[in-house]
Parts: sequence; C-alpha cells; structure tokens
Amino acid sequence: MDKQFPVLSSQRLLLREIKSSDADEFHEIANFPDKQLSPQQVVEKIVEIRDGFEAQTGISWALIYNEKLIGTCGYYRGFENQTGEVGFVLKSEFHRQGFMTEALKTILPYGFTQIGLNRITAFTLPSNYPTQLLLEKLGFTLTQEKYKNYLVFELLK
Repeated sequence: MDKQFPVLSSQRLLLREIKSSDADEFHEIANFPDKQLSPQQVVEKIVEIRDGFEAQTGISWALIYNEKLIGTCGYYRGFENQTGEVGFVLKSEFHRQGFMTEALKTILPYGFTQIGLNRITAFTLPSNYPTQLLLEKLGFTLTQEKYKNYLVFELLK
C-alpha cells in the first residue's frame, strides 16, 4: 500500500481521505443507534482512521458527491493472510441510488491490485437484506463462516 493516501474517483464520486474538517458531516456516519459519539470522539475516530492508514492496517475513503460527504467505505482490521475486510456506511438520504455500488466497484479492484489481497470479506447481520443483495450483486458469495451474529461474505481474486 502506498504511503500517500490514494484518491480515487468513479462516475459520480470522489473517494478521498477523511479529514478533520469533515468532522461535522462525518458525525452522522460515525454514529449508530447503539453507539453515539460526541463531537470530540468523532474527531478522535478520524485520527484513528488516519493512524490505521499510516500503520497500513486499514484504509477508509470519504465518499464525496457534489462536494458533500455522503458516506465512507474501506478496508478494516488489517490484511493478514492477504485478506481484507470491506466495510461501508452511507447517509440514509443517499440509499438506493447506486452510490455504494459505485464506490465498492472502485475500491474492490484497488484491494486486489494495490493492496495485494486475494480475498475480501464483508460481514452483515442476517436481517440486513439490502447489504446482502449489494454484496451478491458485486460477486460476493455467502460462506459457511460465522462471526458472532454476522454472516460472512467473500470475494476471491
């Protein structure tokens, strides 16, 4: 993986580093119903993401559409055994418009060619049908593996 953060683009999106100046827009993405972060914790999360990139244990892109941060996607938890875990979050008003499909179609080849992955995994709850359909659309297959309460999908090189 390069030391300089890779800026990628797709038809409608700019994929770039998440910056401290994104904190206000990132706040909604970083918060989940069961985990609410304070503004300071959001800034700390951005620093943690940057530190992960510098340590080469992960990479997370800000998804920019019309100069607005609408979501994030990236690789998390390291790259042991040439495997990377992909994760993604999109602000609710941008769901079902093809943005995440477009973003993932941009970062999946990057994982294989630039990071050197042979396997990309994704974890989702059994009740999260939209994510399961998205993963299947992108060529992921459901494995027999389980992680806690999550289904495990994989995409092989």
